[in-house]
Amino acid sequence: MEHTITITFDQNDMPTGVFQVRLANADPSGDFGVWDLTSGEATVPWGTVVTEGPSETYSYTFTVENGHIYDVSWEITVDEGEDPVYRTYQVGPFFSVNNNDVRAVSTFSGNFTQSSFATLMLKVTDFAGNPVDAENIYIEIYDSLGVLVSLTQNIPERVDIGFYVYDWVIPEDQTEGDYRVIWRYVVDDIDKAEIQNIVISEKNADTATVWYSGRELEFRLALEHHLSCSQAIPIYYEQAKTSRDNQTYSFTFPDWNQSPGVNVYRNDVIVNSGVEVDYFRGSVTFDNPLLPQETVHADYNFRWFDDDKLIRFLLNAVQTVNIYPPHSDFTLRDVPDRYTPAVLYGAAKDALRQLMMCINFQEPAQVFGGPENAQKAFANFETLKQNYEKDWEKLCEQKKYGPYPRSLMIVTPEYTLPGGRCLHPDTELLVIVTNRLMKINNYINYTNVYTKEINGGNIYKNSTQMISGNDVITCTIKEIYKLFNNGFDIEVLSQSDLYGNLIFSPIEYIWESGIKTIYNLKTSNGYNVQASDEHLFYVNGKYIPLRDIKIGDKIVTCDNHSWEYSIVQSINQYKRKINMYDLEVFGTANLFANGIKCHNSRWFRYLFKG
Repeated sequence: MEHTITITFDQNDMPTGVFQVRLANADPSGDFGVWDLTSGEATVPWGTVVTEGPSETYSYTFTVENGHIYDVSWEITVDEGEDPVYRTYQVGPFFSVNNNDVRAVSTFSGNFTQSSFATLMLKVTDFAGNPVDAENIYIEIYDSLGVLVSLTQNIPERVDIGFYVYDWVIPEDQTEGDYRVIWRYVVDDIDKAEIQNIVISEKNADTATVWYSGRELEFRLALEHHLSCSQAIPIYYEQAKTSRDNQTYSFTFPDWNQSPGVNVYRNDVIVNSGVEVDYFRGSVTFDNPLLPQETVHADYNFRWFDDDKLIRFLLNAVQTVNIYPPHSDFTLRDVPDRYTPAVLYGAAKDALRQLMMCINFQEPAQVFGGPENAQKAFANFETLKQNYEKDWEKLCEQKKYGPYPRSLMIVTPEYTLPGGRCLHPDTELLVIVTNRLMKINNYINYTNVYTKEINGGNIYKNSTQMISGNDVITCTIKEIYKLFNNGFDIEVLSQSDLYGNLIFSPIEYIWESGIKTIYNLKTSNGYNVQASDEHLFYVNGKYIPLRDIKIGDKIVTCDNHSWEYSIVQSINQYKRKINMYDLEVFGTANLFANGIKCHNSRWFRYLFKG
């Protein structure tokens, strides 16, 4: 197998010829021009002269061994009589694949640590992207010097048609560094091979990735099943874009699948040697520069989404599931199985959204036969995306039904389950209103309200008041709802649980809680309030729903100056229903509705309302 090395000398960003170029290192004893690091021998002798080629390039072709790495040293003398300069670098290892002398550049398949499992994966398809089973499949693993790590054939496990997985148990003392994994197998009586690159880190390194093993691998494989057609797209006879040196040719799409193979055409003739294929970048490099008038085409099969994109889609989907109530902190490692469909549908819809955006541009549209056919595909993708979105939304909505963490079951009261603690819109509350947002001339004109000064005790009835500053007023809950949504901070009269004092506590939120049946509760000292049967009142020293209150129970009432106990005199149900309101008083969790002490609600529980 042959490999061509090339060097150019630029002056003012333009390639320029020099006096002399040789393959030689700076050691005066003249060790080597090209050194085989794997065998420890000189491949090209010191002082080998390299002649100038087209476009002021200097190239030299030599024979390379499978899996070997080489040190290449160039000696460059710009002008006669000047001291030479040296450039040394490594090339290789090189591997022959697909039963010919076309060489392949490896793709990266993850970082792993000593004393762990390196899970390696291979997908074998035909050129159209259909999975096919392989015969006589095994793995060879080479270290950074091209030395075979294991002399035995490592046989992978077949998990599905065309899908193979191999777990390499990495020894604790395995040398750190780069490793190359070669999958060898037979399809249709043709010997084939694919190359992957992995990195082994020290045992305690924090650089190891799990994307190629464990549960993350399962998620990635499942997502690829959802996107299977987009992960194996055949491209036939695409003309390449050349580089400046007429040696490297690139194509529209990267991330080529190795298993279908690649046909490279030079002047319409298939090339079987003297070319290197970079599957990861989607390019081919010839050992020798081609003439400017020559043409290069290729048949290849590519993935629309590489591993990094699939991982990003999955991570976004998990985080979206996390924000649905109840809030969670799942990762791909520990997300419960019951949320797996939601994660996959969420990732698939994001992938389709990106695909749909891409095909609106010229080059991606060519995959579908041009802009017109791309728009037809766009419409079909939109339908599929909507189906995924509907299923995804339904699955995420189900999350609110639990199960909830045990700690929440302990601290959440029994009556915070889905439902509604509701008060009649005409229920009156004593409140302090503060102008938070600048409205019409900094005031809002309210009529027919009752106001009460904090110290004077004077009551103004049926009068027009200008609400600003810190007035204490009596408002209906419906009026308070309007004030709150027009930018006012509102505090409501409630009772401190610590000392039993009457205090004003901020209203955190107020909302319409739905249409409910009306119940009227009346006390022996003349107070009455209308609410739903779920609303909690402070009765006999604890909060219970109105439906469980009995005639004769002891209840707390307040005349705006002091509180006292009273007796429940009657509870009546009305036949009609009405749209009611509810509010949250976070500081004290209680308020006086029409002078009767009751519990507040929590806004978050209405998020789970069925």
